[in-house]
Amino acid sequence: MEQSLPPASEPTPGSTPARNRRRREPESPPAPAPIALFGAKTVGRRSPDEPVLSKAEFVEKVRQSNQACHDGDFHTAIVLYNEALAVDPQNCILYSNRSAAYMKIQQYDKALDDAIKARLLNPKWPKAYFRQGVALQYLGRHADALAAFASGLAQDPKSLQLLVGMVEAAMKSPMRDSLEPTYQQLQKMKLDKSPFVVVSVVGQELLTAGHHGASVVVLEAALKIGTCSLKLRGSVFSALSSAYWSLGNTEKSTGYMQQDLDVAKTLGDQTGECRAHGNLGSAFFSKGNYREALTNHRHQLVLAMKLKNREVRHSPQAIAGWL
Repeated sequence: MEQSLPPASEPTPGSTPARNRRRREPESPPAPAPIALFGAKTVGRRSPDEPVLSKAEFVEKVRQSNQACHDGDFHTAIVLYNEALAVDPQNCILYSNRSAAYMKIQQYDKALDDAIKARLLNPKWPKAYFRQGVALQYLGRHADALAAFASGLAQDPKSLQLLVGMVEAAMKSPMRDSLEPTYQQLQKMKLDKSPFVVVSVVGQELLTAGHHGASVVVLEAALKIGTCSLKLRGSVFSALSSAYWSLGNTEKSTGYMQQDLDVAKTLGDQTGECRAHGNLGSAFFSKGNYREALTNHRHQLVLAMKLKNREVRHSPQAIAGWL
């Protein structure tokens, strides 16, 4: 059955037939407001009603704000930074400087907001992470502060400012009693200036203290910083597997368990292999993958017998590997 075509519309009285009707030109869209870009010949405000500043005028505005900070007039500095940011809202340095000014007048929430904005605008800029870490520390969010410092060191492992900031934040945190003896040992071993070692130690302390989310951020930052020691990397893999397990992320946890096992095999560390196989066995069992669970527990028991580890040899999970 053919589908009938709809009837053609008839022109209304006094209207022009469609074929003779002149086409209306589409209306031009309104011109967008100028986007503020630092370094251009002129820096425009977002509102067309406000004047634009020349580059020289903008630079002078920034100079005045920095001078006010230098003179200790932080309220005036903030007003001037506000005006500068109104014409260049993508300037991460201005947000960082205003964050520092807010810190000086103890407006820590605003300081944190500006630090985060600076970091989002330039994720590779270490100073933004430092500002964020300091603000979080003053807000009493010690675990998050340590995570911010560690993330900054992942961007710039050579930043002494971030390393010192992280150590100071750790020593002012509730973890000081447990962390201080370890840090003193690092000083004796001349490892207290090693970003990887300091960050990984702090990450494992966060894990022990139950700050699992922050520990993941810190420990993964340690891996980004890197180390030549395969054994140290293995310890971070092991800690990350525990952290993700506590967070309920079994996929991530299992992945790090496998990396921990690979490192132990490479190093010929049978104790590490035994531990990793036991962890993998438990992980696979929880996921319902009983074949892999039994395989790993069987390896665990064989290694335990070689190591004459009676505690593991007689554990119910290890014995289940033979069933």
